[in-house]
Amino acid sequence: MRGIFSFAILTAAVLAAPSIATAGDNAGFLQHQQDYLEARGYRDIQPMSATGARVTAVDAQGSEVIVHFDPDQGTIRSVIYVRASDR
Repeated sequence: MRGIFSFAILTAAVLAAPSIATAGDNAGFLQHQQDYLEARGYRDIQPMSATGARVTAVDAQGSEVIVHFDPDQGTIRSVIYVRASDR
């Protein structure tokens, strides 16, 4: 009985936990992107697409970049430098 009770508590906690914001939740996803990038030293973050899966930003070294996010995971998929000399 104790095991079933512990499982029920754990299941309830997992279901109640906030999920990662995805592109389907546009406002939440855009805020997630900004927080995620700022924590990594990016600034001047501007969305480029309606879904927010692509943004422009300035990285920690001062280079202008285009950041592509994985819309399902909310993580960076790729970073492209705007100026080839910044690589």
